[in-house]
Amino acid sequence: MKFLSICTAALSMAVASASILPRQTDPKFKATSYELTGTTLHGEIDTPEGSDKVQIFWAKGDSWQETPIVAQRGWFNKFEHISFWSFSGEAPGATQFYVKASYVNKDIYAPGNFVNYQLAH
Repeated sequence: MKFLSICTAALSMAVASASILPRQTDPKFKATSYELTGTTLHGEIDTPEGSDKVQIFWAKGDSWQETPIVAQRGWFNKFEHISFWSFSGEAPGATQFYVKASYVNKDIYAPGNFVNYQLAH
C-alpha cells in the first residue's frame, strides 16, 4: 500500500513538472516598444539573427485570438547580431500579448516563462 502511494506521488510530481516547463527565450529577444492605439496594436521587436517569422499573439482578457499579427522584418545590426521587426494589426480590446520568433529548429518567446506583455487602457 505504501509503495502504491509513493508511486502515485512520484507520478503526480512528474506530470506537474512536465506541465510547467518554461517557454524557451533569449535575452536579445524583446518587444522594445508597443502600444494599443484605438483598436490597433503596434510596436517594435528585437530578435537574435536568423528568425524566419515573428508573430504576435494577443488576448482580450483571457480570450486568446486564433490569428496572430505577423511582424515585418526591418533592418539587421551585424555587430550585435540582432534583427529589428515592426508590427501593426487590429487587436480590438487587447489587454495582453506575447511574441513568438520561429527559427529552423526551434521557437523562442518573449517575454518568456508564460508571462505576457500587458497593455494599459
